[in-house]
Amino acid sequence: PAAYVQSLGGADTVAKPYCDAGPVPERELAQRAGIGWIGKNTMLIDPKAGSFSFLATILTDLVIAVDLPFEADRCGSCRRCLDPCPTGAFPRGRVLDSRRCISYLTIEHRGPFETGPGELLGDWIFGCDICQEVCPWNVKFAEAADDPALETNAALARLELAELADITHDEFHRRYGHTALRRGGAEGVRRNTRHGLGAPGAGAPGGTSRHPTPHTPTRRPPTPPRRGRRNARRWVRDGGARACRADRTSRLANISSLNIGPLRVFSLR
Repeated sequence: PAAYVQSLGGADTVAKPYCDAGPVPERELAQRAGIGWIGKNTMLIDPKAGSFSFLATILTDLVIAVDLPFEADRCGSCRRCLDPCPTGAFPRGRVLDSRRCISYLTIEHRGPFETGPGELLGDWIFGCDICQEVCPWNVKFAEAADDPALETNAALARLELAELADITHDEFHRRYGHTALRRGGAEGVRRNTRHGLGAPGAGAPGGTSRHPTPHTPTRRPPTPPRRGRRNARRWVRDGGARACRADRTSRLANISSLNIGPLRVFSLR
């Protein structure tokens, strides 16, 4: 798409593409381009496809007709994405406290867990998408991808947590350097796994109990629909909710869908 945009102008036309990379506020720009609205879970919701979509941006100096922003808020009084959050990371709609967010803590947070945040995680290993899975717009409109390139890698369908807990840097990048686990890095994944298994050295003194904390409901969230979109799965878990405890194994859901929609235009002026 960037090459196409550049071809519409002269040789000096700027067309810089981004997709989940660089300091680009994709969700806000997508709303300004008319793709959808920012939901109470802080995700961009496309009224025709839900929120399981990659948002790509092309920054260009080409003069193009601008699309109207998406002004409507179609969340209404719904709280289905707020109340099921295992750690209560939403103080209110459209406000996310990253210090309590499982995805942030297990993927973006660096270094050992502090006692407070660490206690919130329970046995979660890598990421969380509950606030998207339960969204009615995903339940109703999200569709499975049919691109063979996005099918789950059978070799990575199940992971041994005991192996992840002690995996070396080189082995980690050999096995998972091309997957979403790369974002957390070998050190982060080892930390998360040891924490989830309750092993000492996970960051909290003496390790963390595998039993749910007051912030981690024993009730599992609604099972996501089979036709739900799966394009940005970034966690290791079992049974649709949390890391497996019994056999110390867990599933890694690969990227398995990609929503490629029409090109929309917004202005930075």
